[in-house]
Amino acid sequence: MEQDIQSKIKAAAAYWSSDFLVKKLEEILVKEDVVDMLSTRLGDELLEELEKACPDLKDDGLLHGELNSRALLKQAQDVIKANEAALVAHDYLLYEELLEAVKTIREDLVWAHSIAGKGVLEIDRWIRMFRPRLVSQWPESVILVGRNIMDDDPCNIIIGGDLKGAKEEDVVGFVKDNNPPVEPFFLFSTEH
Repeated sequence: MEQDIQSKIKAAAAYWSSDFLVKKLEEILVKEDVVDMLSTRLGDELLEELEKACPDLKDDGLLHGELNSRALLKQAQDVIKANEAALVAHDYLLYEELLEAVKTIREDLVWAHSIAGKGVLEIDRWIRMFRPRLVSQWPESVILVGRNIMDDDPCNIIIGGDLKGAKEEDVVGFVKDNNPPVEPFFLFSTEH
């Protein structure tokens, strides 16, 4: 986030109550870990339908396991294509849905290995590791940590909220001592 935008946000937030600031931060911070949003497996419902259409694939380790490489995705796609007739006979759309699921997993895998994906996943890991430390350090405060979904740059960190008497410079120093992967944007309530 650009410095002038940060300054404008801080200037506006100076007029907000602590509760309002916390509410706004809760609205813009990513709630779910990115790694949990990535597809790495075929869904249970698809697998159930697959098993009905092709009972011999019920215990297929490939289709029921993690598809976390291009080679495994290619193999899964080949198995699906090899069983096209049975899948289409069972449910016309099942074949296409399985191929679409493999495509989605492939897209997620490509993204996770991209520069942007690696950056977001590194930030996500740091936030998961750091959040409990921050809460245990200042349990009386309401301090939120996360990525801003409103920012065009997905590689960002916002740390803010209501310090409830804690010193901002102590929190900022603690954050920096924990080596965040990118420079965080700090936004704390100035309400006293």
